[in-house]
Amino acid sequence: MGQGCLQAVAAAIEQAWCELAQQPQPPAGLWLTGGDAALLHPLLAARGVASCLAPDLALESLAALSGLSSEPDR
Repeated sequence: MGQGCLQAVAAAIEQAWCELAQQPQPPAGLWLTGGDAALLHPLLAARGVASCLAPDLALESLAALSGLSSEPDR
């Protein structure tokens, strides 16, 4: 059942991304963050949707804003 849910989410993202790509000013990029990002990334790639995987982006951003980050800028 979990795999079916992930496939449904991937299909919804694909459809939304395709609709956005048709706009006069298409989006710059698709970033996947959070807990299921690593699971969705290959499913979207198989559908031809390119994405950047950054599962800890929100936490890294908070650390950078607070000055605690040891990570280089992306």
